[in-house]
Parts: sequence; C-alpha cells; structure tokens
Amino acid sequence: VDYDGTASSLLVEPERTNLITYSSDASQWINDYSVTITTDSETSPNGLVDADKIEFTQDGSLRPNNSQLTFVNDYNYSIFVKKGNSRYITLQANFFTTNSTIGFDLDTATAQSGGIIENYGNDWFRLSITKNVTGDADRTGAFYIYSPNTLGSASSVAGNYLYVWGAQVEEGSYATSYIPTSGSTVTRVQDQYSK
Repeated sequence: VDYDGTASSLLVEPERTNLITYSSDASQWINDYSVTITTDSETSPNGLVDADKIEFTQDGSLRPNNSQLTFVNDYNYSIFVKKGNSRYITLQANFFTTNSTIGFDLDTATAQSGGIIENYGNDWFRLSITKNVTGDADRTGAFYIYSPNTLGSASSVAGNYLYVWGAQVEEGSYATSYIPTSGSTVTRVQDQYSK
C-alpha cells in the first residue's frame, strides 16, 4: 500500500477454518454414484491444472464434505465453478428442519436471493450462500452442488457437467479468501496490520 493520497486498501480478515477436508479434490467428496469425476482436467483460478470435471449421469448430487458439519451461529458455503454445458448451478445447505437452496445463472452472472456470485475471470465464478443457525435442531447439516436445467432446482440432469475447485465451508456470515485443504481442516489465523 502506497500512502500517497490515492485510494489504497488492505484485505484484513478474521480467523477462519475451512471445514472441507479436501477442498479441491472432488474424488474425495461424497458421491451418490451418479457423478463421474475427472480430476485435474481444467486450469483453476490459481493457474494450475487442478480443477475437476464433474458430470452427472442421472439426477444426483455431490457433497464436498465427508460428514455433516456442526455450527453455532452463521455458516458460509462457497465454491469456484466454471460452466460446462448447463448455465445453472444450485447450492444447497441441508439441515434437519430447513434447507437453503439457491440457484445461480452463470450466463447472466446472477444469483437468487441469498446467493452471491463473483467473477474471477477466465469463466470462473465463486458462488456462496450464507445462513444463520438459530435453533439447536439446525446446528448440523450437509452441503450439496447440483447442475439442473432450471434456475434453483435441486435436481441435476443426466449429461450435465461443470468444473469445480476450491470448496469452502466456514463459520461466519460471509465468505473469506480461499483456504486450501488436503486431508484435514485448515485454519487461517487472523490478519494483523499496523502503520
């Protein structure tokens, strides 16, 4: 940052933990056997060929965590996606008494209410949803991704495919910068700065 009178900024983030243990290896995610995964098939936002292709062979889903996760307050689910042959992606947080199901349109770069879509260039978008956990019954849940043919549907269509990278589930009311994991959760400590 140059303190020369021009607009400058720092990205200062709180401590966060990515609860997804394999953030960029979809072959380690929970697959209901209706998804074909081709690892390292596309260049990801970090410039490496380490993004995975996921293709649905029937009405199925993919879950980027190997168990249900437990929260006290807010949670955020985010993932980087690149369009394959369908313009729509649906993210879902499935809890005991309530679901949060939000559709995204990659052609128009828009999201249904409650979703955020960010353009990362080279046709990559980061999609995220956030929900406040208010009751004890809804402190534990699982997170899914679908590739439908209609906006907001939690029903994938056979033959639809897309590219994924950088899945993240964290406790908090918004998505922070990506925290890569490879076999265990990873915590990024709170940023510190001074002038």
